[in-house]
Order: sequence, then structure tokens, then C-alpha cells
Amino acid sequence: MTQQSLSKEDAMNINLMLAHVKCLSELLHTLPEHKYQFKSYFKNLFDTVKDYEIALNKMTDYETVSEDQDIVYDKLMEITYTLREIILKNDNNS
Repeated sequence: MTQQSLSKEDAMNINLMLAHVKCLSELLHTLPEHKYQFKSYFKNLFDTVKDYEIALNKMTDYETVSEDQDIVYDKLMEITYTLREIILKNDNNS
């Protein structure tokens, strides 16, 4: 099987999708007492994403074009927490 080449745009779209799932996982860790039970509901999603990443690496040149993955994830988490703070602050001011 030959590997397909991904465009920079395709790689960025994949990075964004995977970063959203990683953000979801991190947000689940911030939940109080029910976090383990709640995370179990998402186990299939996380397992599927792992399988997808493995297949993606085998079928494409994703590893070589995905250097931005950590940056995308970090920025998305930063935006997520900033948005969370804005919403909580607005709720407190209401």
C-alpha cells in the first residue's frame, strides 16, 4: 500500500479534530467526583481516535506534516479555558 500525501490544509483539519478530542479528555479530568464514571462514557470515542491515528500514520504522510499538532492543541485549550472564564464571569455579573 502506498502512502497518500496530505496537504497542509488537510493536516491542519486533522490536527484540529484530534485537538478537540484531546481537549475533551482534559476537560473530563477537571470534573469532580464523577470524572471516572463520566469518562467511561467517552472510552469508545478515545479508543476510536487512537485507532484512527494509527491508521492515519500508516496510510498517509501525516507524521511528517503534523508538526503543528501540539501547538494546535495548546492554543485550543487556551481558547477553551479563556472562553470558560468569560462565561463564568458573565454569569457572576448577571
